[in-house]
Amino acid sequence: MHKDPDFVFPPNSFILSHTSRESMMSLMTEKGPSDLDRPVVIGTYQNRRKGFSLGANFEEIDRTNNVGSGNRLHVSNESRIPPQRAGDEFAQRRQSLPIWKYQEDILNSISSHRVTVILGKSGYGKTTQVPQFILDSASASNTPTRILSCQPHRLSAIMMSGSVARERGERVGVSVGYQARLESCYSPCASVLLFSTNELFLRSLMPPSFPVLQNITHVILDEIHVRDSRTDFALMCLVNLMNNFEFKLILMGGEIDAEGLLAFLKESGADDFGLIHVQQHMTFFPKIFYLDDINKFLGKQGNLESCIYQTETKSNFSCVLDTSETCDCCKLNRSGHLANQLLRRFLLQDDYDAFNEFVDFVLRHEVDVNGTHKDTGLTFLMACTLKGMVSHMRRLIAIGAEIMFKGINGLTALDIAKETRQPAAFTYLYLQLTTSSTTETTAITHDVKLVDLYFILELIHYIHSTSPPDEAILVFLSSYDEIVTLKEMIFRGKEYHFDSQSIVISIFHVNIPCGDERAIFEDAARELRKIVLTTDVADTVQLKNFSHVIDLGYAEERIYNPKNTATGNRKVRISKSAAEDRVRLNTYRIYERKTFENLSLYRKPEIGQCPLQEICLFATSLMNGVDVSVEFFSDFLSPPPTISLTRSLEELVSIGALDKARMMTPLGCYLLDFPVEPRLGKALIYAVMLRCLDPILTIVACLTHRDPFITPVRPEDKIRLRRRKLQLSRNTYSDHMTLLQAFQEWENEADSCDIGTLCKNYISPGTFDMICAIRTDLLGQLRALGFVRCKGFGNIKDLNCNSHNWSVVKAAMIGALYPNVMKINQSSFSLSNNEFKLARFHPLSCIGKDPFEYPILPSPWVVYDEVNQNGVIDFCKGCTLVSPFALAVFGGSPTYEYKFEHHGTMEVTAQNGQAYVEDVLSFKLNEWIEFRGPRIDIELVNLVREKFQRLIQKQLRKPGTMLTQTEEKDLQTITLILTTEDRASDLAQIDGIGQWPRFAGGSLLSSPCQGFKMATTCDSNGTEE
Repeated sequence: MHKDPDFVFPPNSFILSHTSRESMMSLMTEKGPSDLDRPVVIGTYQNRRKGFSLGANFEEIDRTNNVGSGNRLHVSNESRIPPQRAGDEFAQRRQSLPIWKYQEDILNSISSHRVTVILGKSGYGKTTQVPQFILDSASASNTPTRILSCQPHRLSAIMMSGSVARERGERVGVSVGYQARLESCYSPCASVLLFSTNELFLRSLMPPSFPVLQNITHVILDEIHVRDSRTDFALMCLVNLMNNFEFKLILMGGEIDAEGLLAFLKESGADDFGLIHVQQHMTFFPKIFYLDDINKFLGKQGNLESCIYQTETKSNFSCVLDTSETCDCCKLNRSGHLANQLLRRFLLQDDYDAFNEFVDFVLRHEVDVNGTHKDTGLTFLMACTLKGMVSHMRRLIAIGAEIMFKGINGLTALDIAKETRQPAAFTYLYLQLTTSSTTETTAITHDVKLVDLYFILELIHYIHSTSPPDEAILVFLSSYDEIVTLKEMIFRGKEYHFDSQSIVISIFHVNIPCGDERAIFEDAARELRKIVLTTDVADTVQLKNFSHVIDLGYAEERIYNPKNTATGNRKVRISKSAAEDRVRLNTYRIYERKTFENLSLYRKPEIGQCPLQEICLFATSLMNGVDVSVEFFSDFLSPPPTISLTRSLEELVSIGALDKARMMTPLGCYLLDFPVEPRLGKALIYAVMLRCLDPILTIVACLTHRDPFITPVRPEDKIRLRRRKLQLSRNTYSDHMTLLQAFQEWENEADSCDIGTLCKNYISPGTFDMICAIRTDLLGQLRALGFVRCKGFGNIKDLNCNSHNWSVVKAAMIGALYPNVMKINQSSFSLSNNEFKLARFHPLSCIGKDPFEYPILPSPWVVYDEVNQNGVIDFCKGCTLVSPFALAVFGGSPTYEYKFEHHGTMEVTAQNGQAYVEDVLSFKLNEWIEFRGPRIDIELVNLVREKFQRLIQKQLRKPGTMLTQTEEKDLQTITLILTTEDRASDLAQIDGIGQWPRFAGGSLLSSPCQGFKMATTCDSNGTEE
């Protein structure tokens, strides 16, 4: 959206309650210097090594025994001679790989050059064989060796280490191990080959620096063609660190711009390199079927591509899947048929009573206001536009009708008004849109073509019925939601019946535990056909024994607008190299041959279209004292846009990770060790200080992983899901409360193993398994850093004494989510700030999308996780209503200079009822948030800010330090004021939100490792099969 630097809201009146004012007056005697809330700038020192300044001066931070080792690599102090291969039963399979005949060339190149580049398609054996070539050679020559193989994904490191260990005739964790987030198996001394992730490797370079590269002889950076931001960053770091360490660097990947890579190496000074292209002579002749071919043997007619791809998801009033006559969905389905009849009466018979009946249906949450008629493809808004009925249009928009929603014909209501020459309707719709339209050229655009999964379902059924059952099927989809939906359609669909005893389905995705991921490498039981559903994440893993591949040709990518930090998802075509890597014996490409020929040759680098806060924090640590936006990122293989760097650095300054000079602060040093976004790491530190650790751990884990709610396909089910979220919110006006309550419901139902009840309530058990493991990992990191003690002050019980207080939990969330703040327009129920002039609550938010549910909210301020741009509509996700006092105290940047201005006088009523005149002061939290009130209230708020910042700085200097009696009193007073102000604002106070999870130490491997079968599945409605 267009950013107006001079945009300022009208000042927010700020008058404290009498109880809060009296509580804060007790702090006046303990008031300290006003500059104590400023962060301490860490100095730099000249490292003995040349190149990067690896580390910062930690004299002002006591981290002697707290190095945060939970998310860093552990290697021995010396290299070892690799042991002999224990077995060679896989020799024939290894020798059949294309990489095998290049063994001598690879070893010669590694011996002769500092850098070796090995390029070849996925499945050629690079990841598993190249490390073994080095180990076997070192073992034969008695050469001490230690290899680090960096993978882009956690699951790649885990799977590949297992494959290598099996081929060497040993178990994982001896000479071959892995270290990844949430799961590790290695021996610091005995493991001479360690598979890890790029994330852990980068954290291991951060201060206080570990000698991770001191005794490493070979570093393998794998899958460089993926071009994700961490891989590109790791490449730049390794190339620049070669002057400081004596390791050999091996770069491996699929098809990539080799000329650009070699030019990058030369410009970086790594001109001593060797290049090996791995080729394969075809031992089989694959059959590749394009859309026209599939059309013939499926008996389709006409333009098949128009049948497969739609401009929008069909959001009609009919159920997507067949259901029994007794389920609740059929009741909604019957309501949908009635809605179709209402629209037909309104269009053809000019029956305007039908419109009123439809609005009643919508307000009772029985139909979707944006649903399309199954015959005409029109929504009610489009129908009113055809008739030029502006008053009816206004009414529909007020209850959530979307102007830019496209019907089956691809037209919006605005398009219909223009083509049918309805000037009044066109003018009204245009004026509605222009209030939120953007003039920025970098606004997010969307590829809205979505696949019709029924076509893929029909193709799977065709393959299943015409080929032997031992031939496995691999299906490449574009998103995790499509995976879940297609799995449900296979189990529930009645158009194409699958025998429950003939198939087994596995999901391969980063959002599921490794117990399910391992299933794709195992053969299915006899007479069972294995079907694996995956996305482009499988392009980085060697998947064998699949005779049939269905390639959708789309991938989902995250997009980011640095001008206003809005995010979104869009579907993009995969690269030609990725399509060629997916070829098997029978490959079905769900696109035309011409589309394949027009695909881009290589993947686009992620670093140009994603937030860079984490990378900028890493860079600032490595290049402390240097303007990283100029000196550092210009050395990247593909330098990111300057605007993305600038915006990311500004956000790090706003959360206090960097100071105004972009130097690391004590807070930023600790944020390096948390495997989460910097702002979420700040929430953990605030939670420790405010003693509400448990609920913040749950919220941070949910925001780090993914939404734990099952997103249904049917509009009726989405309405039901929103109702469910509203119940879980418990009148707190908080989407974060729904996460906490859903987590506790998962715990209770997990005790009784009632998975069907969880699914019926739209709660994903598998997602919460991962969230619980992330919680445990974050808690372990807090222990390693010294913020959580085993006993005494700072133990678990002590750090959760305020976990039951929702007001305190929200305060910690404000500190993390700022500057993601919106002000609510009570009349239009819209949101706005200096970046977004008109935004809406997300349709699935518990706060509501229409003004009929909450006509007056108790506070005008809301903090949010992110803004998703959908065309011209901006949706706020993860919203929580907060009080002005909490925002004034816990919002804002620690480095922002607050200026107070005088605005005359006002009459204030004392507690005894007497009125007196008080000066009026104002201060700005940032460029656009201004609070104005009596002098005494403004000064007291500033005092509370100073007190809290002083406590935070003390904890950052030495985590776990016991508070003095005065500091304990200050903290209790702040807690009391937060509670009092929430009550004064009529914000709900609830209990039972800080229960410690009983499964915090549970195993991730409890998930089924043989895939999903029909007997153990449930659909989106929770109906168990």
